[in-house]
Amino acid sequence: KYLKNPFQKNRQTIEKGKIYYEYYCRHCHGEKADGESIVGQSLGVHPQNLTSDEIQSESDGELFLTI
Repeated sequence: KYLKNPFQKNRQTIEKGKIYYEYYCRHCHGEKADGESIVGQSLGVHPQNLTSDEIQSESDGELFLTI
């Protein structure tokens, strides 16, 4: 099943995504998005490594739905 990302992929949305990652995600997923932050490792369920092949193979729509 293919899910569509409702946002256009362009420079503006990519830059906004970086800002949102820094604000909402970096604390747990880490600066390198590998799930190895101090905060993330202190959680009962560790955050996923966003650089893994499994995550990188998902469509933008699937990632959007997960987020």
